[in-house]
Amino acid sequence: PLEFVGEGANTWEIQGRLFPKKFGGLDTMEKMHAQRISGQPQYMMRGDGKAFGWVNILSITEASQYLDEKGVGQVIEFTISLRRAQKPADGDFHSSMQGAG
Repeated sequence: PLEFVGEGANTWEIQGRLFPKKFGGLDTMEKMHAQRISGQPQYMMRGDGKAFGWVNILSITEASQYLDEKGVGQVIEFTISLRRAQKPADGDFHSSMQGAG
């Protein structure tokens, strides 16, 4: 029989596409890379307001298509891998929200 030892490490994978010339989004992708590099947990909430709690960004992969004259893809497909994390200490959370983390 299995012994319940608490909730396991929940993981998520989010896939999407950016259309930089039409809708932007490159600056947001850069911020997400910075959040991943910082290692600080981030609060995840779905677009409809459902909260999923704290997560760490494990990896972000991008694939660009239809490069323009500057080498920027007109269609950028991405995958973001996330794993549930503990809530950060208050000081860490506030510094990451201010961009210092």
